[in-house]
Amino acid sequence: MVRSKEATEAAGARGLEIYERDIAPQLSDDDRGRYVAIDIKTGEWEIDDTRDASEILRARVPDADIFLLRHIDIVTGYFGGVPRGFLNEDRDR
Repeated sequence: MVRSKEATEAAGARGLEIYERDIAPQLSDDDRGRYVAIDIKTGEWEIDDTRDASEILRARVPDADIFLLRHIDIVTGYFGGVPRGFLNEDRDR
């Protein structure tokens, strides 16, 4: 399915909203760096060490509209359209 830029941005915003509100608070430091696949229609999600998280979710929710991200420290606020901290995975090293 091809999406318009606006639809893609809206899907991304919805995925981040679900992640920040419902999922991130449930995850631990041990989950850092793992992939989180979110169905932006239902809020269902899966987590895995690989991008296979999306396939695991799709097996359970075949018509899922999936938003995939890695669980890292995300600081609220945006710079250049990317959440601050989103690209800085190595800052703790």
